[in-house]
Amino acid sequence: MKRFVKRWLLGADSIPQWVAVAIRPPQQQASIWLRGIQAARTFALDVTRNATVTALRPLTFGLCLANHVSQNQLGETSPVLVIRDGRLDGRILGQVKLRYTRSLDASAGRIDLFEVAKSRNYCLPWLRLQLHYLNEWRVGRMAKRNKGSQQGYNFSMPPRDLHSLFVFYTCPRPVVFVSVSHEGQSNLFPMDLIGPTDSPYFLMALRRTSPAVQLMQRSRRLALADVPAGYRDIAYDLGQHHKNTSINVEALPFETTLSPTWSLPVAKAALGIREVEVETTESIGSHELFVTRIVHEAHWHDGPQLFHVPGLYQHYLARQQCALELA
Repeated sequence: MKRFVKRWLLGADSIPQWVAVAIRPPQQQASIWLRGIQAARTFALDVTRNATVTALRPLTFGLCLANHVSQNQLGETSPVLVIRDGRLDGRILGQVKLRYTRSLDASAGRIDLFEVAKSRNYCLPWLRLQLHYLNEWRVGRMAKRNKGSQQGYNFSMPPRDLHSLFVFYTCPRPVVFVSVSHEGQSNLFPMDLIGPTDSPYFLMALRRTSPAVQLMQRSRRLALADVPAGYRDIAYDLGQHHKNTSINVEALPFETTLSPTWSLPVAKAALGIREVEVETTESIGSHELFVTRIVHEAHWHDGPQLFHVPGLYQHYLARQQCALELA
């Protein structure tokens, strides 16, 4: 009886936190809109290519709104990120209410930072969503208790921020390989806390505890390669490079070539490449934000790219009989 009730409330299958999927870029699964109030008028801006995670703890988003909202008005806009389905009549999949904290002034634009106030996920009915979160919390506590002191390598987030991150990632986020070299040291690792802005800047956020942060700050020249979906396992294996000060590039599990501008080693099978130059960095909570400019961008190959989405979104799509292809 207990198993039947659990199955009825939570569903037949467990829902993973994250799912790796294959999407041909540019993704058109979902869009992100910023809704707010300016001068007593409501506005809605498409920020699908102007909203990036700049830190996970506290969860912080970066947007460039200088062309739309003055800095004096930011605290009065009551901003909300609204994620809409791109294939099912634009229905709302989730919302994240934001709280303006501060702005970073860069030479070519203003980067506005927002923390999370609360969120709402519509991928599951409200009651089932709460039960899912409760079950997820219970499983997490059991795993933490079983691993004991070894749990330190995991990165924990408050439930409010984690649930808001799930909503944000309902708009699929691409994965890239970041290449960096400086004075005999090199590294190559996956990242998905990246994104363009409504400005000349491309933002990247990396945990401040990663040794790669200092290497990136010293070099200031990076190459970002779009990861083919078929490289999923490789990407996850290379996640361990975040802990390394340097790697042996010749030992990488794929053929490499040199990027055209910075001559950095990149995967030859990359779907595309983006070479950037770091203008400045900023410590934001748990992460270091890299404010970069694109100096070269090129498309190399056609094919699906590795993206991340929350399991709740994939579960929602499966119920609509249009689940994303797994990577």
